[in-house]
Amino acid sequence: MKIMLLSTLYPPDLVGGAEKSVALIARGLAARGHKVSVLALHNRLSSSETKDDDGVTVLRRPLRNIYWPFPASGRHGKLAKMVFHTMDSLNPLMAQTVRDVLQTRRPDIVLSNQMSCFSTLAWKSIYDAGIPTLHSFRDYYLLCPKSTMFRNGMPCKGQCVDCKVFAYPRKHMSQFVDGITAVSQYMVDRHVSHGLFQNALVLPPILSAVKTPINVSPRVAAQPAAVRHFGYIGRISPEKGIDLMLDCLVKQPKERWKLSIAGTGPDAYYKHLRDRCQGLPVEFLGYVPDTQFYTRVDVVVAPSLWDEPLPRTVLEAFGYGLTVISTARGGIPEVVIPGETGYLIEPSKPEEMSAAIVRTIENPLEGRLFGATGRRMVVQRTEAVVAADYEAAALRVMEYAARRRAYPRAAVSA
Repeated sequence: MKIMLLSTLYPPDLVGGAEKSVALIARGLAARGHKVSVLALHNRLSSSETKDDDGVTVLRRPLRNIYWPFPASGRHGKLAKMVFHTMDSLNPLMAQTVRDVLQTRRPDIVLSNQMSCFSTLAWKSIYDAGIPTLHSFRDYYLLCPKSTMFRNGMPCKGQCVDCKVFAYPRKHMSQFVDGITAVSQYMVDRHVSHGLFQNALVLPPILSAVKTPINVSPRVAAQPAAVRHFGYIGRISPEKGIDLMLDCLVKQPKERWKLSIAGTGPDAYYKHLRDRCQGLPVEFLGYVPDTQFYTRVDVVVAPSLWDEPLPRTVLEAFGYGLTVISTARGGIPEVVIPGETGYLIEPSKPEEMSAAIVRTIENPLEGRLFGATGRRMVVQRTEAVVAADYEAAALRVMEYAARRRAYPRAAVSA
C-alpha cells in the first residue's frame, strides 16, 4: 500500500511523545513493505523532501498561519492567539497544502495523527480526493484549543464556552473521517461521547510501540537503606504535576532520595522549578536521549494533573523494568495497575503520592517486581507488531470507506 501519515511535527523536531510514536509507526510500516510517506510541518518558508535510512519519505511544508507555535509560550498576545486558533480550525491555506501533496503522492490511505496546524479542513481535502482517512487521537485538539482540556489547575470534565466555539468546526469536519483509533480506550470514548466522528468506523485502541533494551538490570542494590533515584521526563509545564511530586519528595529526608528532571517547557515555569529546587538533591538535565535518562534512575514518576491520553514515559519506563508512580488520569489506569505494574495515585490526595514514594524507598524490591511485570507487557509492542496492527486497521478502514461511499447509510451503521 501507499500510506501517508499526517503529523504536525516529525523527528528530529520533537515536542512530546507523539512525534516519536508516529516515527515508529512509519518505520514499522515501511519495514513491512509499504511505500510510506509522512507529511509534517516546519518553521521555514520552503518545502523539503527527504528519504531516511528506514525508507520513509518525509515531506516538510511551511505553516501558513500568523506564527509558529512551537515551543508554546506566553510571548503571543491574546488577540494573536485568538486569530491563530480561529485560522487553525478551518485553514483553507493548509487544506490546499494537503491537497497539493495528495495530487502528487496519491496514497491509498492517510493515517492522520495530529491535526494541529494542519486544520481539520484538511480532512475534507482528503475525503474529496477519494482517499480514506484513519485518525488516531494523541491529544484533545479536536475538543480544546490548548489541546489539554485543563484549566485552573484541574482537568475539564466538559467543554467550556470558548472551547465549544473553537471546536465546533473541528467537530463538523470529523464527518469526513472514515475510521478512528487512539492510544487508549479512554481517548476513543471521550471523543465519541462529544459527538465526533459519527460517520466513522470506531476501532479498538492501538498501544504505542516501545523500544526496549534487550537486557535490564537495577541501577542500585535493592536495599532499604539505598538512596532512591527518582526521575521525571517530559514537558516541563504545570499540568504535568511536577510541583505535586516535589511537594511529596521534600517530606522525605534529603539523604534518602535524589531527582532528575529531563525535558523542556515554558521559561517562566522552568525558572520557578529551578528556584524552588535550590538546595535540594535535584538536577535539571534539559533534553537528553531516552537511554541516558532511563539508565540513570530507579523510579519514574508521571504525576500528571491533566487527563493524559497515555504518556509514552510510562511505557518506556516499563521497557526498562523501572518502578512507576503515576496518577489516575486519562488513559494511564489502562496500563498502570495498582499492585501489578506500579503505584497509581489520585492527585487530589497528595498523601497517596507520599505513601507511594515512601514505599519505593523502603521496599524497592516490590517496585522492581512491578516494573518487571510492566516490561513483560510492553516488550511485545515492537515496531513490527504495532505496524501490523495499523496495517490491519487501515485495511478495515479502506473496506469500510468503499462501502460508505457506495452505500452511505449501510456503512455508517456497520
